[in-house]
Amino acid sequence: MAKTILNQKVDVTALYFTNKNGQLKSFPKRIEYDGGHHQFVESGLQMLVQTTSGVIRIFEMTDGHNNFHLRQNPQKDWTLVATY
Repeated sequence: MAKTILNQKVDVTALYFTNKNGQLKSFPKRIEYDGGHHQFVESGLQMLVQTTSGVIRIFEMTDGHNNFHLRQNPQKDWTLVATY
């Protein structure tokens, strides 16, 4: 499957939470952009990247058909970086 770079602002309209080993983590559950929406399965990867302006959260999510690379900046804005 080809990777499509978007770097497009999106709205995360739902989150889900996991609690593993006493650590509560939040993940995007549903995003809206370009007049449509995608609902993710409750499984994904999260990476934290420390920058001089704060922590950036990177997510790899799937809706069961496509994969989504999302980024949340320190100001809590969401960007759909790519789909594949």
